[in-house]
Amino acid sequence: MGMKAAIISTLMLVVRIIAGFMDIASGIVVDKTKTKYGKARPWILWMAIPFGISTILLFSIPNIGESGKLVYVVITYVLLNVIYTAINIPYGVLNSLMTQDQNERSEINIYRMFCSTAGSLCVSVLVLPLVSLFGGEQSAWIITFAIFGIVATFMFFLTFKTTKERVTAVNEEKSQNISFKDGMKALIQNKYWIIIVLLLVVLFMNMGIMGGSMIYYAQYILNDKKLVGGLSIAQNIPTLIVMLTIAMPLIKKYGKRNTAISGSIIFI
Repeated sequence: MGMKAAIISTLMLVVRIIAGFMDIASGIVVDKTKTKYGKARPWILWMAIPFGISTILLFSIPNIGESGKLVYVVITYVLLNVIYTAINIPYGVLNSLMTQDQNERSEINIYRMFCSTAGSLCVSVLVLPLVSLFGGEQSAWIITFAIFGIVATFMFFLTFKTTKERVTAVNEEKSQNISFKDGMKALIQNKYWIIIVLLLVVLFMNMGIMGGSMIYYAQYILNDKKLVGGLSIAQNIPTLIVMLTIAMPLIKKYGKRNTAISGSIIFI
């Protein structure tokens, strides 16, 4: 790519901060969406192809000099994050629109996170071997992420096709419209929302540190960056096993709060 790592890191940080506000805006848009397919499912359908295309575009960097490349990366990275927000927020709230049963929602969330972790694991394991298989040049990265983009698009279409929104708001036509300002004020005054936000900030910081440490460990300690896939497997397999075997029984017996606290203590 020929761009400095510091520039890329700064870009990612700035865009992720902006993405936090985009998440709120996307939630408002989804809440106001009214179609025959529901609120969330239409966005999964509408954004599936744009998401696949934007993924490919991000890695299809033309040879236009460092300044030109920077502009291109900024535009395509922002575009990818906007589209990702527009499809991921509806995907995240879909389970609450499929059922009102708390146990069913928890079970759906467990399987959703299991598939998400498994998908991330597949990408981390396959990306470097595929790039090497296709020649190791920039074109190899384009082909590799074209494959991932096509698979992601297909899976989003499959999600749209195989799900149904069954939960509708009571007296939706009589519900009071709340302004963005009032909504933000209510959130800031909600201590539980603040706690969750802080928890997620720490969680994603930890994920970023662990991901970076894994790459560093493979490349500079083990002297083989191809071992990142193996390290990722070793890290994620226990998580996947816990999700499938004991997570739901623990939630049913002790509740989400107590299970989450216990899991966090064990993780520390």
